[in-house]
Amino acid sequence: MRLSTTPLIASLAVSILALAACQTSPPPTPAPPPAPGEAAIWGRADCQRAPGRPDLVRDFENAKQICGVTGEPYQASGLQCMAQRGYLYRSRAAHDRACGGPPAAPGR
Repeated sequence: MRLSTTPLIASLAVSILALAACQTSPPPTPAPPPAPGEAAIWGRADCQRAPGRPDLVRDFENAKQICGVTGEPYQASGLQCMAQRGYLYRSRAAHDRACGGPPAAPGR
């Protein structure tokens, strides 16, 4: 009786592809806290802006509720949870540097 390796190779290839599909990028690392006296904001790691985007506002509010982020000062676990959902708490200057500056004025 001769065994064929084709089904074994096909099964192995499908398994490898399935495992490769499970790879995800690591969550963004929470930024260091802003310097004392420097205002901090929540910003999206992908730099999308919420004004005029109710879907982004809703996503942000859901993430805050899931992570238990309610009021300052935020606990490290809440910051990490928010970072896993794509939100970083950092100074406005750090956010603008990472995202290419403040949003353009309407009409520009």
